[in-house]
Amino acid sequence: NVETAFLWGSHNENQLRATLLKLPAGFSGSIKNMSPNFRAVVISGKATHQFSKKDTKNELAAGSYFGAEENATSKISTHTETVIYIRSNGDFKIK
Repeated sequence: NVETAFLWGSHNENQLRATLLKLPAGFSGSIKNMSPNFRAVVISGKATHQFSKKDTKNELAAGSYFGAEENATSKISTHTETVIYIRSNGDFKIK
């Protein structure tokens, strides 16, 4: 049960926008970035992040961030409820 909140910006093509994601405790999924400019900051909680099963898992506490290239998929998991701020100029999908 991921919750999202649109914060600011425009949904027009290549326009910057910001979204808050609230990931529930025990979330295990992915975020696929489809924009040329994607940045994410952990606001509260803690998440584990990796780009592929072969990449190192990174523990991200509040204040930590990651970026992603266009068409990259980030694997995300949480142990506690986690809020992530995303700034992009395109779409992303959460699975």
